[in-house]
Amino acid sequence: VLAVCVSATHVHVQAQLPYIDARRWVGVAKKHAWFEARDRGWVGRLWADRSKVTPILDRAYQERVFWYIRRHRRKEGAWVWTFRDGVLP
Repeated sequence: VLAVCVSATHVHVQAQLPYIDARRWVGVAKKHAWFEARDRGWVGRLWADRSKVTPILDRAYQERVFWYIRRHRRKEGAWVWTFRDGVLP
């Protein structure tokens, strides 16, 4: 995982996944996050039914995606984590 942002309305994740299984892995992560949120008191729906997976095919696009995700902190007040921030507790 290179970068993650979580805002009030959506989530972006930049991670290296096998494209053929990427949507399945995102589904597993969403399921885990839902159980964690529920255990902390979340009530109701958390996610849309289907995720959009976009392959990153070159370094220039990878960098644009990384900075796009980072900008959400300033633009939307989103929680943002990148590999530069180190390991989460």
